[in-house]
Amino acid sequence: MNLEIPTAPAGVLVLLSFFAPYAIAALNGVLPFVKRSWQRKLVTIVVALLLTAIVFVLYYAITADTIPSWPVLVLLSLVVIATSYALVTKNSATKIEERLSPPIDAGTADGTTAAVITSLPEASAPKFLGGAAFTIGPLPEITSADAGGAPAGTIWQAPDGTLHRVV
Repeated sequence: MNLEIPTAPAGVLVLLSFFAPYAIAALNGVLPFVKRSWQRKLVTIVVALLLTAIVFVLYYAITADTIPSWPVLVLLSLVVIATSYALVTKNSATKIEERLSPPIDAGTADGTTAAVITSLPEASAPKFLGGAAFTIGPLPEITSADAGGAPAGTIWQAPDGTLHRVV
């Protein structure tokens, strides 16, 4: 079997496909209906087809000639996109997708009352939690005198690492 593809369109397609994971990540983050793995894969295939179409149009505009082995270019685009994502751009593309994704609505704790999330600064957090602690739900109350004079309305951390609301 002899496959002939022009070098210039293949090179342009490889360069475009190398940076395509960033566009795919941005689309995955912006499009509200892309939530499942198969939807992300579908976006990848659509972007590969779109890049191939762009290369076809540019090649035809320059040479007035068509590329007979276009399925090979589509496969080339998919392979380069997948390889680029797996080997080079995975971390940065994932960060782009997370940054562009809408925030997740945590809903409510019991269906009627909003969930209470309280956090401590990293310096005050217990060390056994890796420098970050948070509690969901009401905190046990402690008096200001028992909390070493901590002001009311603040969150106090006991020596054993438990959190209390100062009243």
